[in-house]
Amino acid sequence: MAKELEQIRELLESGGCVVESESLLTSDMLHITAVDGEELPYTLAVGIYPDDEEGDETLFIQFYFQYSTLIDGETIGNLVSDIASTNRLLPLGHFNIVPDEQYIYFKYVLVSTKERIEQAVLADVLHIIVYVMEEMRPSGTESL
Repeated sequence: MAKELEQIRELLESGGCVVESESLLTSDMLHITAVDGEELPYTLAVGIYPDDEEGDETLFIQFYFQYSTLIDGETIGNLVSDIASTNRLLPLGHFNIVPDEQYIYFKYVLVSTKERIEQAVLADVLHIIVYVMEEMRPSGTESL
């Protein structure tokens, strides 16, 4: 696991998150399943880009979750304007649809430096994303 991702893991865990690691073919990822003792309704994935590249001091920390229920094609078509309306209200990140795979996801990318990942910033971003996950769902997705 990249040292920056391990540092993020330690910061999240010391801030009250339950975090699991996953190694994929091309990168490693963290999965946050609970925050402040509360289980999340959907697993929040955290990854970094670039992964272990030397020389680049900028680090992109991606937060991602998707609704677990697949959506039929007709419903997806109806959700496009609802998602656009919701995105205008979000304090950060955005929802999107993957029509071929029939799901909705949320993504936010935090820009940081490799040498100075701030726990307070991670905590603030995480709490906003949890709020978005639980309270700002695009209308029409309440049953997902």
